[in-house]
Amino acid sequence: ILPIFLMALLGMMDLGFQFYAQHILNGAVNQAARKSTLELYADDPSALDSSVEAKVKTLLKYGVVTFDRKSYREFSKVGKEEPYVDSNRNGRYDRGECFEDMNASGSWEADMGKAGNGGADDVVLYTVDVSYTRLFPFWSTFAQTQEAKLKATTVLRNQPFANNHAMHPEKICT
Repeated sequence: ILPIFLMALLGMMDLGFQFYAQHILNGAVNQAARKSTLELYADDPSALDSSVEAKVKTLLKYGVVTFDRKSYREFSKVGKEEPYVDSNRNGRYDRGECFEDMNASGSWEADMGKAGNGGADDVVLYTVDVSYTRLFPFWSTFAQTQEAKLKATTVLRNQPFANNHAMHPEKICT
C-alpha cells in the first residue's frame, strides 16, 4: 500500500504546485495587462513582459515564458476571422475570395487581430504561455508527459490616450 500511497501523495503535491503556479501566472498577467492599458506602457510593453517573467521565474526557475498580444477595434472582434465573401458557399475562406484585411497583413487571417499593444481605445488580447518540467518524474508511468503547460489570457481596452491609430481595412481580392 505504501508505494501507491506515495504515488498518490506526490501526484497531489505536483498538481497542487501546478494549481499554485497557475494562480501566480494569472495574477502577474492581470497586473501587467492593467498597466499595459495606460499610455505610459503603450510603446514599450516589453517592460511588462519582463515583470511577468520575473514573477513566474521566482516559482518556475527554468520555465519557458512566451508572450502574445493582439489588438482589435472592438471586444466582439476578438478571436474572429477576417470577413470574406464566400463565393463558392463552402463555409470557409478559399484563395481568390475577396476579404477585408483588418490587420493590414496583406493576406486573409483566421484571427483578425493585429500584433502588438494597439492604440488608444483598442481592445488587447494578452496571452502568456509557460512550459516547465514537472516536479516529480513519474508522470510517464501514467502515459503523461513530464512537461507541464500553463496559460493565462486577459482582454482589456486601452485608455483613450493621445496616440490613436485607427484601423482602416482594405478590401482585397486575390
